[in-house]
Amino acid sequence: MNKRVKTKSGLDGWQGYLQDQYSGLPEFRRYSGSFGLSDRLGYDSTAEAWEANPLIQGSTNPDDYCRVWESDEQPIAVKVVVELIVDQGDEEGLPEWKIRDAAEQAVENALKVGFDNGFTHEHEGDVSIAVASVETADNNLEPAY
Repeated sequence: MNKRVKTKSGLDGWQGYLQDQYSGLPEFRRYSGSFGLSDRLGYDSTAEAWEANPLIQGSTNPDDYCRVWESDEQPIAVKVVVELIVDQGDEEGLPEWKIRDAAEQAVENALKVGFDNGFTHEHEGDVSIAVASVETADNNLEPAY
């Protein structure tokens, strides 16, 4: 039985478990293949999503189709601040996009090291990486280590 909810788009929608929304795996597989539903829910395959049977919601707006995290599996947001000291070398310096790419790569590497050393969880694929902002300073900063 689906629950009526207000979705992120503001439309009235529905919420229920994945397997209750489809007649079976073949039907879900067809829809998932056409609309990328397994990817939207954060799974590597249609079969994996079907087996997990997550709580999902949606509406007439396709962007509202998403996984609803239950209280015992709610992801925790962690803010990581990376200080990247860049030797500008010449008078022109490095373009901001190169600094941003280097900062993003540093965060990706830190996450990989964490995962490789046991800081894993069953939702490893749900980790997202983004560089929110890049600040540059004209003064000579010393490394914090």
